[in-house]
Amino acid sequence: SERLLPFLQEHLANRAARLHPYPELIEIDELTTLFYEHLGDIRDLFVREYYQSELSLRNIAVALELRENAEPFKGKLIPMGEAYEQITRETSEDFGLSDSFPYIRRLIPLFREPDLTAREELIEDIRWEWLDERLGSDMFSSDFVFSYAVKLQSVERWDTLSVEKGDELFSELLNTVRRSVRFAIEFSKIEGTETAERKSNE
Repeated sequence: SERLLPFLQEHLANRAARLHPYPELIEIDELTTLFYEHLGDIRDLFVREYYQSELSLRNIAVALELRENAEPFKGKLIPMGEAYEQITRETSEDFGLSDSFPYIRRLIPLFREPDLTAREELIEDIRWEWLDERLGSDMFSSDFVFSYAVKLQSVERWDTLSVEKGDELFSELLNTVRRSVRFAIEFSKIEGTETAERKSNE
């Protein structure tokens, strides 16, 4: 167990001792909460910010679902993060989150409708938008590879749920890669021309 990540070590130690630091949560949510408690152990800023974004998105979506069904929030949200604090304090339609998380305005109408697929599609779109905005034109970093892996996992998930949506996401992912490759080729040509000109001047 000493070779496992700290949050897993803590979870296994708690299980062995029959301890439940979050007794109101089911086990998987308790494990997820421990992960977020140890999020600072991850040195990569992009990865940390991605998981923080996922936590807020997850809590917002679950809170909207619970409210629509008149269910209490207790024991159903991950008790961490900025969005959680707002959700548990505010009673307004957007939980007072529109400024910090503008996408909630797009989610609210869908959670009044019974179309679960449409909700999931929008959540996926929000996730991809966050990745694209956060990365910008940075296509030569480990962050880009991480982003690609997250998107590929999404494609695989949707391919089992909806071939049409899976194909759509896969095409979008391929287009992203094509754009990055095209940019790399053009960048190499420019760099080669500048090198040649510099050598001729020397």
